[in-house]
Amino acid sequence: MNKINEATVKEIKQELEENNINIVYLHFPDLEGNIRTKGVLATEIIRTVHISMIDGISIDGSIIDGFESEGPFLIIPILETFTIINWEKNNPYKAAFMMCYIKNHNMDSRACVERLMSIANKEGLYPMCGMGLIYQIGEESETVGNDFYKLLPGSGINKFNVHLVNVLIDAGIDVECFMPCGRLHNSLAYVPQPILKGIDQILLSRWIAASLALEQSLSFNLLYPNENTNPIHISIWNQEHNKNLFYNPDDEYELSNYGYSFIAGILANFDEIFAVIFGSAKELCEVSYKKSFSVQNDECVISAPLYFVEKQKRDRVGWSKRCVLRGILPKANLYLVLSCVYMAGIDGIRNNLDVKDFIDDNYNALSSTISEKIDKLEKNILFKNILGENIASYLIDNLKELEEK
Repeated sequence: MNKINEATVKEIKQELEENNINIVYLHFPDLEGNIRTKGVLATEIIRTVHISMIDGISIDGSIIDGFESEGPFLIIPILETFTIINWEKNNPYKAAFMMCYIKNHNMDSRACVERLMSIANKEGLYPMCGMGLIYQIGEESETVGNDFYKLLPGSGINKFNVHLVNVLIDAGIDVECFMPCGRLHNSLAYVPQPILKGIDQILLSRWIAASLALEQSLSFNLLYPNENTNPIHISIWNQEHNKNLFYNPDDEYELSNYGYSFIAGILANFDEIFAVIFGSAKELCEVSYKKSFSVQNDECVISAPLYFVEKQKRDRVGWSKRCVLRGILPKANLYLVLSCVYMAGIDGIRNNLDVKDFIDDNYNALSSTISEKIDKLEKNILFKNILGENIASYLIDNLKELEEK
């Protein structure tokens, strides 16, 4: 039997009772990267707390896409993710949620990031990521000119965004800023986090935002105004988290050898990464990003922009130095994609790869056929070790279906 932290269990029980919490939402990700949820009465959690936390709570996998052949399985709440959420101010009835892992299951996409973290920790590396949530509220889908930063505090959409941000902050999600980015399109940016926490926060934010929109009879979509991709800000720190390993103040682009080799690893696995993106999103997209690296060019799949240069030079830590990865579709499974992206980068560091060897400005994500991407993914041992055979096969099957369309 697994051991659990009795002090944490006692604290959770006390929080449930003292805060009049009726429902605990238990979240786990499906293979499409969406949050799946089972609501359990708080009284039942309290009554059977040790059974729930150790043996798990039953889920019927046969009715979930990607899990059909797996049958019933168990989810185990992750105690340290326990969070109280207050949908409305002055509402005496609150809810709580916990992320869960899937017990002894080879289709748990969150476990891929945990495997990555284990590898990174053994090598003294601490992966960080900064992400944003771009979404559309309302019925219309067109954009109007350049509406970035045209924020009107009295507008209905801004009131929704303020409410959303307050709920997210109350739930312990670290929002940095928000802005409109086209008609009915909005963007939230988050404080950089360790990779697993960062992905969890994005998925939870989607779930909360969609719930609030539904409550107000508004549509909610992950449709982006111009480019249908989601930029991810990536960095690698030391284990003490007091030094950004991507930062070198003496380099022309303030990028270290770690950073260059990390980028080289991504470019070396370029087609396989897009195989995971397309396979998990179950769709192709006209992503025209080049298999290239630059400082400022947004046409490249990855860049290392110069931010707050004077601040970096003063503190010598390089807190804002990062790489920006483009081309990730909104519907892609971030656990699967980013576990492979970081693994590719770490492999580049391991092998001291030279980024110049992998740049090809005439090559983009659609230069190779789906069949070629499948072939490369099938042969990529690095990714198969992170994803596991079953998830890799799932992605390949999805790519084959796309090929037939």
